[in-house]
Parts: sequence; C-alpha cells; structure tokens
Amino acid sequence: MRKQVAATLAAVTATSLLIAPQAQAQPLQEIQWQKCFDTAPPGLPPGGERLECGSFTAPMDWNNPGNGKTITIAVSRLKPKNGTAKSTVFTN
Repeated sequence: MRKQVAATLAAVTATSLLIAPQAQAQPLQEIQWQKCFDTAPPGLPPGGERLECGSFTAPMDWNNPGNGKTITIAVSRLKPKNGTAKSTVFTN
C-alpha cells in the first residue's frame, strides 16, 4: 500500500511539473528611490514628508514572460524617522 501511494504521488508530481508554466528568472532590478514631492501637499498625514517613490518593471503575463510585454509598477516606501527599517510591510 505504501509503495502504491508513493508511486501515485510521484506520478502526480511529475505530471504537475510538466503542466505548470515555468517562470523565467527576471534580472534583478534596483529601485531608484527619490522623494515623492518637493513640498508635502496639504492634508498629508504626519511623517508623509519621508515618503519615497520609485518603480520597477514586470512581465504583463507571467505565463509568457518572454513575449516582451511589460508593465511599470509604481511603489512607495516610508522611511523611518531614525535609523534603518527593522522590517517591511507590503499593502495593496
């Protein structure tokens, strides 16, 4: 029974590897961070003057990343008041 289960799992795994699209490695991109604005707009929450903006490029279709179609994604980060950040929080 154990051999039968192991053989079935091996077959399912091998099949899924053949069917699953393989993501191609993307070149490492370094985001060029800069201040989002020279003068903080009115109504910005406290600390908003530390907001930095940047962007990176990603494939439009991760199932076909070699087709040349890309999208630029804007990102921002809030630098800590003092020192370096201890962790990262992503939101959407």
